[in-house]
Amino acid sequence: DTPDFREIARARGLVVTNSSSVYASACAEHAVAFLLGAARRLPDALASRAANGSMDWKRLRAESRTMAGQKVVLLGYGGIARELVKRLAGFDMEMVAIRRRPTGDEAVRTVPPDRLAAELADADHVMNLLPDNAESRGSVDIEMFSAMKPGVVFHNIGRGTTVDQGALLDALRSGHVAEAWLDVTDPEPLPDDHPLRAEPRCFITPHIAGGHGDESRALLRHFLSNFRRFMSGAPLVDRVM
Repeated sequence: DTPDFREIARARGLVVTNSSSVYASACAEHAVAFLLGAARRLPDALASRAANGSMDWKRLRAESRTMAGQKVVLLGYGGIARELVKRLAGFDMEMVAIRRRPTGDEAVRTVPPDRLAAELADADHVMNLLPDNAESRGSVDIEMFSAMKPGVVFHNIGRGTTVDQGALLDALRSGHVAEAWLDVTDPEPLPDDHPLRAEPRCFITPHIAGGHGDESRALLRHFLSNFRRFMSGAPLVDRVM
């Protein structure tokens, strides 16, 4: 996904697809797990139990929240976001998606980037689903974190390169961002001595959001289905060019 490749593909009239739909559902479920983990204080509860701290239950109950009424801002409205919206529908959350060009047929309220700051100002969660490209790289920066309300929970299921990790680290240390839940980082794997690893309110999974036991077979089924479509002249799934 580089400008050089796209230029060559266009010049040669190539059709390009990817396999994003294979991963969208699993990524959406991982995002739900992040949201639930934050709301229900799962890291604290598990750590307390591991330390044999069962008497901590009163504090943990008091600090837990339901997802109902919480607001989540989705950065991006691609396949993962659409699957996530379906899964969050039963939680009675307020959902807002940020999309470069809203079409009006989205399943949730969707606004363009010039409305981002206003939406971030009262968001409980910000879910980054942005892909890596020239426009998105480093776009989740100090300005964006500053626009978020104090105590926000930041999640990244998109790409690590889209986040200024220095700005995220500063926001965590100041308490402006209460927690960060990251499935992706830059670089990957994140070095053992990286300061984000030492942050007690930063929870990192090792880029596993899209993974599932049927992944390889699903990729093969996806390829064969698209190959049959290509041979018959039917529209291709997950076409990017």
